[in-house]
This record gives sequence, C-alpha cells and structure tokens, in this order.
Amino acid sequence: CLREMPERLTADEVLASLKQSIIEAHTAIFEYGQEHREAYDLRTTLVASKVLEQADGTHRALVAQVGDSRAYIRHASGALEQITLDDNMLGQIKDMPTKEKREIQRLLNEAGDPSGLDQKANLLFRHNYYVHQTLGQSELVNNQRVIQPLDVHTYNITLEKGDELILMSDGINDFLTNGEMEKVLNLTRWAES
Repeated sequence: CLREMPERLTADEVLASLKQSIIEAHTAIFEYGQEHREAYDLRTTLVASKVLEQADGTHRALVAQVGDSRAYIRHASGALEQITLDDNMLGQIKDMPTKEKREIQRLLNEAGDPSGLDQKANLLFRHNYYVHQTLGQSELVNNQRVIQPLDVHTYNITLEKGDELILMSDGINDFLTNGEMEKVLNLTRWAES
C-alpha cells in the first residue's frame, strides 16, 4: 500500500502521504479479514520512513508508526535512541509529558526483570507488550465486525552527521533490551569498517 512518492514533497506532505498510506493499509487488512474467515482478526504493527535531504545538506527522517514497531537513531557515538513511542499502556497516559514517557519507555526497554522497578513502573512493565492499536484492528458491534479508527503517530527528526535511522519490528525489540541491540549494532558497525 505504501506508494512511490514524488521527489519534491515538503516534510508535511511526506508525513501526510505516509499517514494516508498506513490508513489505506489498515483498511485493506481489515477488508481482507472480512473476506477470508481464517483471517478475521488479522492485525499488524508498522513503522515507515522517508529521509529527505534539505537544501543545506542536512537530512530529516520523517517517520510514521502504529503499534510497537519502532524507529531508532543510532548516533555516530554508537548510542541508540528510540524515536517512536509504543501504543501500549504508557502511550495511553494523556496527562504525562512526552519527555517523561520517553524516559519511562527507556527504563522499561532496559529492564529484563521488573523486580527492581517501583510499583508504577512495574505495572507499566507488565502491560508493556499489550498493544492498544494495530493495523486491521476491529471490534464486534451488534454481532458485526467494525474497523477501529487509527491514530497514526508521525515524527520529524533531524539526523546529525553519522546518524543512522533503524526501523525495527516488535519481533526484535520484544526480546532484546536497547543495550543488547546497541551491542549487536555496534558489532556490525565494527565489522563494516
């Protein structure tokens, strides 16, 4: 469903195009599930991006995301920074500043064992893998499946010299901490040099 984009789009136009493509994919997945009984509750998460070169030679990463597929920046120093926020219980807290959510998400990503976390963080850890929205998600209303509205998250990030954008499925970040991913990625950087 993600279509080819014309070369000369503004950052806002690219983000709108990514968002529209994801909404179209959401609808297509839902409709496929309606037509194929064995796939009636088919769902997935998604992260997509386009990198734009600016007139001054800098680059911007334009990212769209739903669920717990993630975008990271691996900085030239080797540090890994999560850009997206998962659609989990933490993402549902409306009155918490994004900066605080990012810090809690970072702590949750590093916690292999919740026993050392305070009560609030422990609760979030236990619900960290419950995703509140996915592509294809529907609900049963009056004995009929109805597609759920989708809130596509978008991010417009400046990439510094040496930064690398990494898109990752939850199949990786569910099983590795950020520190473990950093080590693996830095091994590949070392092997490439």
